[in-house]
Amino acid sequence: MKTTLSKNHTNKKLTANHLTKLLLCAGLIMNCSKNLSHAIYLDYDLTSNNNFDFDYGSWTGDITPGPAFITIGTSSATTSGGAGFNVGPIDITPTNPNNYIRISARLQPGHNGSDIRLVLASSATDFNVWAAPATLFNTTTFTTVDILLSTPPVFTSGMLDYTAITSFQIQGDFFSPGDFRIEVERMQLIPEPHHVTLLGLVILLAGLPLVKRKLQQNR
Repeated sequence: MKTTLSKNHTNKKLTANHLTKLLLCAGLIMNCSKNLSHAIYLDYDLTSNNNFDFDYGSWTGDITPGPAFITIGTSSATTSGGAGFNVGPIDITPTNPNNYIRISARLQPGHNGSDIRLVLASSATDFNVWAAPATLFNTTTFTTVDILLSTPPVFTSGMLDYTAITSFQIQGDFFSPGDFRIEVERMQLIPEPHHVTLLGLVILLAGLPLVKRKLQQNR
C-alpha cells in the first residue's frame, strides 16, 4: 500500500533530521574537546594517584604516600633530589600565555630549601624548570601556587618539546644546603581550554536558520 506523507508530517521529519544532524555534528566536536581536555588536564589530588611514578637523588626511599597527600622527607631527603609522574606524551601546544602549572603543598618543620621546583620534560635531557619560593608556603595549611608557563624558567636543558610532554616533576633546588621536608597535596598541569567546544556551539547556532528556512519553503 502506498503511503503519502502530509506536508506537516514532512516538515516534522525534516526538522528532526536536520536538528539530529546538527546536534550530532556539534556533539561530536564537543566530545572531541572533552577528550582533549581530559588528556591534558592532570589533577594529582592523590586520591587515586597516591604516590609518584619515580624518584631520584636523595629522595629515593624517603617518600611516604598517604590517602590525602604525599610526604617528601622524613630522614634522608635533601634539596638534591626529585620525583615525578609519567604523563605522556601529551601535546600542550600552542603554548597559551594562560597555561600554568600548579602545586598545593605544606612545609614541614626542618625544611631548608629556598624554593620548590616544578619540571616539565619531553625527554631525559629536554626539560624546563620553574621555581616557587618556599616563602610562599607555610607549616599550617596547604597553599596553592600557580606558575604561568609564560614565566621564564629558572633552568632549561636542551629544547623542551611542548607537543610531547612525558613527565611532570617536583625537585629541590640542588644548591641550597639542608633537608627537604614538605607534603604535596596536588600537582596539576592546566592548559587554557580549547576553543573547539565553542566552535561546536557556533556550528549548531549557525545551522538553525537553515532549518527554519527549509521549513518555510515547505509550507
